[in-house]
Amino acid sequence: MDKLFLIDGHALVFKMYYAFLRRPMVNSKGADMSILFGFTKYLLEMLEREKPTHVAVAFDPPGGTFRNQMYPEYKGTRPPTPQLVIEALEPLTELVQSMNIPVLCIPGFEADDVLGSAATQFAGDNLDVYMVTPDKDYGQLIGPHAFQLKPGKSGTDAELVTEASLCEKWGISEPVQVIDMLAICGDTADNVPGVKGVGEVGAAKLIAKYGSVENIYDHLSELTPRLQAQFEEARPHIDLSKALVTIKTDMDLPVSLEDMRFTGQFQPRLAELFNQYEFSSLRKYLAGHLTGTPSTNTPESVHGPAKNEGPCTVSPISVHGPALLADARKAGKVGLVPSGAQLILAVEGNVSQMPLQEAKTILEDASVAKYGVDLKKTANLLAAEGIALNGTWNDIQLMHYVLNPERSHELAALAQTYLGVSLEESAPATTGSLFDEAPEEEDSPRLREAAVMIPLGDRLRKNCPPSTTKWKSPWPKCWRRWNATA
Repeated sequence: MDKLFLIDGHALVFKMYYAFLRRPMVNSKGADMSILFGFTKYLLEMLEREKPTHVAVAFDPPGGTFRNQMYPEYKGTRPPTPQLVIEALEPLTELVQSMNIPVLCIPGFEADDVLGSAATQFAGDNLDVYMVTPDKDYGQLIGPHAFQLKPGKSGTDAELVTEASLCEKWGISEPVQVIDMLAICGDTADNVPGVKGVGEVGAAKLIAKYGSVENIYDHLSELTPRLQAQFEEARPHIDLSKALVTIKTDMDLPVSLEDMRFTGQFQPRLAELFNQYEFSSLRKYLAGHLTGTPSTNTPESVHGPAKNEGPCTVSPISVHGPALLADARKAGKVGLVPSGAQLILAVEGNVSQMPLQEAKTILEDASVAKYGVDLKKTANLLAAEGIALNGTWNDIQLMHYVLNPERSHELAALAQTYLGVSLEESAPATTGSLFDEAPEEEDSPRLREAAVMIPLGDRLRKNCPPSTTKWKSPWPKCWRRWNATA
């Protein structure tokens, strides 16, 4: 059975916007790559996981649609579109098209109408259609061969909505009755009026009993006095509300089913865009899928990871404490992450969690450089236990502050941006995490953090501007303190 996946582009863009809002992903040029990275990663994971035979992405067009002509106040209460979202649409279109996936954006019609028409016209005995969107409006389009796939966290726990599950959830007899439900409960996000005071649950119960909005009005005397008054108040605009929430299914589409066929081959331009945007952790999805050889003449930035360095492979392996201490002395450096009454140490991919006193000798060894986050706080904690933190301090967040003072200094964002490493707790195959062999211990997240300290600190230091006689150092005085022994 062939499978057509229809992606609600705007819904996915906003999902990524809010997912990264508090912890944005910034590249070495200081540009926010959160939406581009999240959207692209989700799409690549979906292609690998679902193996669709056909794919298309739809975006809402700029300006109004036919619904604004019907009702000028349509979506009038929404706040302005965030600038990051606006700026993401053009580069996203190029990224998607570089995957040989058509992008549909038709003036006067929302993405809902485009995808609704495609789902209705192409679904059949030989083709199942999956509409990838969290939008409840799409429930009206579900049928024997048309399903809704609601994206979940990291794309791993998506909810598949079928005709049976939808009807069971609301107690209705057929998906098209979702239109009547929406007409009654309205939509505050789209400024669709509906029946004031009646929500989704109440609307579903009424439609389950009476079948349609029109039939409710035919039996208005059977309702409670309060409901009768509410429906009478809504009578002047109920037909408009129903028209506004009805997704079009009869559009003349600019693409055929064959145009949406997914071959699994990407254009060389996609690799160039990954280099340009510094999506090093996504390059693994290109293996065996490019139709040619991409150019590699992208300039290197002195304020971030070099483009030709690629992702840093960090696979923490738990070792015994004495072995780790020996490795640290040999390497002359160690990563530190406090963990309650213990300390996690890391060097060259090896990690070990040990009591503070057991780590005392290496912590007080001035010949071993220390890498970590908020090392001043760590030093104070150790001092309370009678331990001095000696040696060169490489405080990751302070180092990045000097490089990019206005950008996010969160460890997870820095690891992703500079190393191509994800610190998120998700299945490796889905997140693109390079920690496939991380030990399954309670402090697994902390172990991963410890493992990136040294490579991240070295990468940041490598990208410091070079010192010349013509160059005036921007580093604050505290920079010298970081490089001085305690």
